[in-house]
Amino acid sequence: MPGHFGSLKGGHFTDLTFEMPDGRKVHVQSVDVDRNGKPTQRELDNAEKIRRAEKNTDVILIPKGAQLEKLKR
Repeated sequence: MPGHFGSLKGGHFTDLTFEMPDGRKVHVQSVDVDRNGKPTQRELDNAEKIRRAEKNTDVILIPKGAQLEKLKR
């Protein structure tokens, strides 16, 4: 999603974006997690920015793969 005035600075990129038949957008974002497996505050803030950037948008957060392996141990 573009930043201010259409530039990339301040913009956001999601890992995957889907547009549903009804026009709703779903963004899937891999995120850093803390030692308890919860998204970091930085990741939550970024997800909220993505959600607010467009109407009718959902954001799904998925822990990054390498971090999932650490949590299993």
